[in-house]
Amino acid sequence: SAFTLMEVPQLLTNDRFRWFVTRQSLPGPVREFWRDYDQFSSAERLQVIGPAMNKIRAFSTRAALRLMLGQSQGIDLGEIFRRRRVLLVPLNKGRIGPEAAHLLGSLLVAQLWQETLSRTAIPPERRTPVFAYLDEFQEFIRFGNGDDVAEMLVQSRGLGMGLTLAFQYLDQLSGEVAAAVLGTVRSQAVYQLEYRDAHAMARRFAPLETADLGALDAFEIALRPCIDARTDAPVTGRTVPLPEPVRDPAEVTGISLGKYGVPRAEVEEARTARIRYINEVKDKRTTRDKKR
Repeated sequence: SAFTLMEVPQLLTNDRFRWFVTRQSLPGPVREFWRDYDQFSSAERLQVIGPAMNKIRAFSTRAALRLMLGQSQGIDLGEIFRRRRVLLVPLNKGRIGPEAAHLLGSLLVAQLWQETLSRTAIPPERRTPVFAYLDEFQEFIRFGNGDDVAEMLVQSRGLGMGLTLAFQYLDQLSGEVAAAVLGTVRSQAVYQLEYRDAHAMARRFAPLETADLGALDAFEIALRPCIDARTDAPVTGRTVPLPEPVRDPAEVTGISLGKYGVPRAEVEEARTARIRYINEVKDKRTTRDKKR
């Protein structure tokens, strides 16, 4: 089975595990790193791996994340693209911790972008539109810098990926990321803005002024719509509440879990088996060497 992110601590601290992994075919710079790493003293290794181990512990100690990221056969975003599935990923920092939420969100966005880029091999007329909705968008852009975000926003439209990015105020984004978002996102909608954001956005929403954007009522929005590749004049409107659910969310969750879920015991046993297998391989090799 393929290794997972949950095996990284073993790779860094278990000599047998590292021996098995690094004897595989590796790129030159990676092989050089591990060769140097094996020459480090224990104190030097701790200094090198300390920051990484702290981040890994942020999610490996939480059962839900450990079970999800510890599966060799996990969620295939490509299949979700092809079969028109819906994937919901709650990243509640109160439940899984801020570091885990940031890391998981970044991993998902990076994988989402890789799957989007792979669509270049599909003729445009066969690309089924896919839509991603990122609430608290600023939490999920740590996979790259502003240039990466700009590239994603520019290319995703042509590759059939629609993005809805929601955040609360501009200072949540770095300068380069804010420039990438405001410069490449075509349709822009704002609710009532505080003064600094209203002042920054007023020029884009003219003839609306700073005071207008700061005085929007509850549920009222100002919108710059992009229609047929042309950005029209700003309009104001009012959002409507969501309709009542047609089914009990707990029932839907149960159905999804039964169809796609993997029992916890199977995930934990598979991970244990991977590590046990490597130790056994090392033991057998050592025994053969001794017989020689």
